[in-house]
Amino acid sequence: MRRSPLALAALATAAVPGFQTRAVRSGAGSDDFDVATVTALDGSQWEVRAPLSATAGMALEAESALLDALGRHHDSGDLPFTVPVIAGSAPLPEGGRAVVVKPLTGTAIDVDGLAPGPGLAADLGRAIAS
Repeated sequence: MRRSPLALAALATAAVPGFQTRAVRSGAGSDDFDVATVTALDGSQWEVRAPLSATAGMALEAESALLDALGRHHDSGDLPFTVPVIAGSAPLPEGGRAVVVKPLTGTAIDVDGLAPGPGLAADLGRAIAS
């Protein structure tokens, strides 16, 4: 069952205590997830994702566990980069849960366009190594 951006915004308010939505728009959904970008009253942007199948729900649970572990390593100073933070989750009537994530800012890296040597390629190598 597909969810509208408004339904996803409602899930965000249920998932994060005190969260108040100012605006919502469709996100880059897929065959596996409904996605919306929600703007909070303070202007911050959040992403809400709800799985469309049990398989997508299991993938979301695995991703959530990974982000939680990476977040702990970031907080302890072990990682030199930021990771997305899951702000909360809300149960779905059919099972599973929707998650609210503070997305990262920046631009995607064109890995094919990286030149070897110092700079971005070296930084990326250090990040992967950590």
